[in-house]
Amino acid sequence: MAVWRVRDFVAEDLEGVVRLDGESRTSEQPAVFRLSEVVAALQGRNPGVVAVAGGHLVGAAVGRQLTSGVGRLTDFAGSWGAR
Repeated sequence: MAVWRVRDFVAEDLEGVVRLDGESRTSEQPAVFRLSEVVAALQGRNPGVVAVAGGHLVGAAVGRQLTSGVGRLTDFAGSWGAR
C-alpha cells in the first residue's frame, strides 16, 4: 500500500478531483455535495487540500466561507484507500 501525502490543492489538481468524483460512485446514495459546489469552492480560491498516494490523487477536501460569515467544511471524499 502506498504512503499517503496530504498537500495544498493547486489548480492542476482540478482535473483529478473531477475524475475522482466519477470514480467514487460506490453506493446508490446521492453525494452530500454536488461536484459543481466543490469545483466552485476550489476555483474560488478557498483553502483546499488533496491526498496523493503512489502519484495518484485519492482524496480532496475544501473549506468554504458562507455569505452569512459562518464557515462550512465541504468534504469531498473519493477513492480513499483504493490505491
